Amino acid sequence: MFALLTAGGYAAVRWSAGAESQSIASALAGASVGLLLGALALVCVELGLGGARFWILARELKPGFRWRDGLHANLYLMFAAGVTPMQLGAGPAQYLLLRRKGLHAHDVLAVLSVNWLSSLIALVTLAALGLWYLVLEGNLALGGLLQGLIAMLGITALAALAITIFPRQITRVLVGIRYFRRSRFGHRLLRAGARYRGALREFRNTSRGRWAWRLNIIVSVAAMLTRCLVGVAVLTALGVSADALSVIARQALQFAVMTVAPSPGGSGVAEVTTIGLMTGLVPATLILSYTVLWRFFTAYVAITAGAVRVTVDLFRSAAHTVDEPAPDAAA
Repeated sequence: MFALLTAGGYAAVRWSAGAESQSIASALAGASVGLLLGALALVCVELGLGGARFWILARELKPGFRWRDGLHANLYLMFAAGVTPMQLGAGPAQYLLLRRKGLHAHDVLAVLSVNWLSSLIALVTLAALGLWYLVLEGNLALGGLLQGLIAMLGITALAALAITIFPRQITRVLVGIRYFRRSRFGHRLLRAGARYRGALREFRNTSRGRWAWRLNIIVSVAAMLTRCLVGVAVLTALGVSADALSVIARQALQFAVMTVAPSPGGSGVAEVTTIGLMTGLVPATLILSYTVLWRFFTAYVAITAGAVRVTVDLFRSAAHTVDEPAPDAAA
């Protein structure tokens, strides 16, 4: 599905450019290698900042948690989010990795909830600022697709706010359901919810926890801005002179709506929104080349790095399982 939707998105970009579209090979031949390497460096910085986001939160609940562990969790996030619709696979992937790093289940859920909310705060804030800037610029036309995705982003942010800021109120609603309260599953879930609220209190009611949350939000904003700068680097590498703030504003809006896109990793949606948001800045001859390079640096590199990390861990786990002696042999 990822490959098909991506191909369809590129076909739409190619069709919008018409006969003027320059081949990707010729565009690459004239691109600045130094600036493309700069875009790759920005991707590495963003991955490192993503690891720092996990490390800042997780070390409050598990003091021995390392930045390297956070980087591994971020690579799992990049891979799973990139190949599952609406990034739904990211949560389970991060959960498994953080559990393997020694965090309790309720602590993992607290870290993931706070990190998710911080990410959405960064996305919504930068997207709102970008939208405001583009409105002032007077060069913005939102189609139905973008409007719908922006509405979905708002709903998602409200859901994250509810489970992170108001978990007690959600628990009260569940307790009010008689069948749920008396069932074994409901009883176990309510006990897990109590432990989850206790872990959240570390970030809400303690000085160190609040500072960790604030720092996590700051790093989330920095990571988002770093990703937006990749588009600026790619455009400059292709020889396109554009207002950097306008490019960053459009990128922020684009990344925000891609977060809630129903396709795996925003495939198809990412390419189509490039037509709506970047056509005014990118010449028709370069729009396809820009889209391919932009997606390569902002998506494919991170997905590939995450896939390599996951594959290495799977092989190590399989090798460890094979090396373990059978129960009779151990006896």
